[in-house]
Amino acid sequence: MPIRPPAAPASAPAPAAADHRQAIALFAQSAADMQSPVRAALLQGLAETSGLHPTSLHRLTDLFAAAWSRPDLDRLWQRGLGHLDGGFAPLGTVGVVAPGNLPVATWQAMLEPLLCGNRVRVRPGSGDPLAPGNLRAALAMVAPDLAAAIEVVAFDHNDRAGWQAMCKGLDALTVQGSDAAVAAVLQRCGEVGFVGRLRSHGHLQSLALVTAAAFADAEKWRAVAQGLAHDALLADGRGCMALRAVLVLGEHDPARWLAAHEDLASALATVAVALPAGQGAPRPAQVLARETAAFAAATEPNSAAFTAGGDWWLGSSWAPGGLQPEAGPGGRGLVLRSTAGADFSALQGTVSTVALARPETEALPGALTNLRPHRLCRPGAMQAPPADRAPDGHLPLLAFVRVLACFEA
Repeated sequence: MPIRPPAAPASAPAPAAADHRQAIALFAQSAADMQSPVRAALLQGLAETSGLHPTSLHRLTDLFAAAWSRPDLDRLWQRGLGHLDGGFAPLGTVGVVAPGNLPVATWQAMLEPLLCGNRVRVRPGSGDPLAPGNLRAALAMVAPDLAAAIEVVAFDHNDRAGWQAMCKGLDALTVQGSDAAVAAVLQRCGEVGFVGRLRSHGHLQSLALVTAAAFADAEKWRAVAQGLAHDALLADGRGCMALRAVLVLGEHDPARWLAAHEDLASALATVAVALPAGQGAPRPAQVLARETAAFAAATEPNSAAFTAGGDWWLGSSWAPGGLQPEAGPGGRGLVLRSTAGADFSALQGTVSTVALARPETEALPGALTNLRPHRLCRPGAMQAPPADRAPDGHLPLLAFVRVLACFEA
């Protein structure tokens, strides 16, 4: 029984037309221009409120603009909605409870429902209060109709009236954050009567996987290390796509481990100059992780090493052992460790992105089957997700449309 879309009634909302894509592509093109007022509007005040260094903010904006340009934008549309052959309509109003760590994550969450023709009501994250309004102001310069579809509502997380206003008339809600933050938002929205569609994810983390052949090749490893350093230090390791740990497959002698540690530390020192630290202080767990890595290197020099720069550190361990639920600390701290004797069960269900280093002719390692990451990329591209990826396990765009197709005999 083939699926055929019925003709939409005259009063039905029209699906997002090609001009939506054109407008967003023009916005992305302008955002990529260092001299553009659109880019200036996007970044206005973010360094002060987010705590991120301007260099990282500019780098993130470049990656974001590239991902939302054409033909990438057309691939996103085709992957998410192309199979429906036009048999869909916007939901109406989509709520976004924005994350507070990276402005680009907020922009991504807002643009997807806008692309589908919806209105968007967004609550800014407490750690990133300007990102939604900045996107609206930037869009207004090239696509005023799209900008007019954005409503920013800021209120305290304990403000019941604020949640009532946020959820009033919502057809769908998207929430990102820690597990505890997502659970708290869902409870508050439920208490004020939200019953629409939901797309959410809680805690996720990212790591690199290096095959034995890639690790043993000193020249290849040094090139890989430069990409890994970028992934670890960009935006101070914030966000679910930032590199937290480098896991090495296979057995290797201590001399190789020490050389690899020094190469990665050298790469981190170089990249740290290009991507300086922002204003945020490390969290207590990150401080503890650094102290633990330094202590291990001091007491077990035959199986661990530690190097610290002014605003970064690297802890390596090649002793057999299990993996912990937290692959690594983030916050400009990185761990390099062996997976000998370890399984990946502790990490299952928590992995957003894996940067894979392997020879081009080598098959994918079996460890990926256990990790089940949402996305696979090369080292250096972890925080450069394409717009057409399946964001955090969800097919793109589909959650923000109403399917109009029906079955015909």
